[in-house]
Amino acid sequence: MLWCLRWWRQRRPYGHLLWSRRRLHGGDLLRLRVPIPTHLAGSPVSALEVDGKIRVAGISRGGGGFIPTASSTVQAGDYLILMIAREGLDLVDEMLAPEEHH
Repeated sequence: MLWCLRWWRQRRPYGHLLWSRRRLHGGDLLRLRVPIPTHLAGSPVSALEVDGKIRVAGISRGGGGFIPTASSTVQAGDYLILMIAREGLDLVDEMLAPEEHH
């Protein structure tokens, strides 16, 4: 199991984490919904994406949501909806790790 999943489940055990797995063009595509870690607040979406591996598909903020542009900035309290290729799982794990793990 990924470190980030264990970490988020400990802090958000009642359904705040959405994890679904789908096959797309013969490869795995994963969707993950996670609260923005404090160390990423203020970051542009472009800093969180990796071409072909990690895409920020949406941001939930204050009861609403939107599809971000590369220049959108994440804020404390936001939830990220990430689309992740299998090859990007380790990168997501590193990105979501608390600052003391960097």
